[in-house]
Amino acid sequence: IRLMFSVIVEIAYRGLYILNWVYRYFTEPHYVHWIPWISGLVQTLLYADFFYYYFDSWKNNKNLQLPA
Repeated sequence: IRLMFSVIVEIAYRGLYILNWVYRYFTEPHYVHWIPWISGLVQTLLYADFFYYYFDSWKNNKNLQLPA
């Protein structure tokens, strides 16, 4: 349960961070930072992928097995 909570919090944090980038892009002139945007999106996708496998294993009451 502790791991699941931390994963959810991390995904939520990343999601809010991306929303902050979108907000700042439209409200601040010349706010374009490609490197943090791309790396943040990649990190968010990796967390989402892990969360999918974690939730699937929890739902089916199996041990977590990540694809190798």
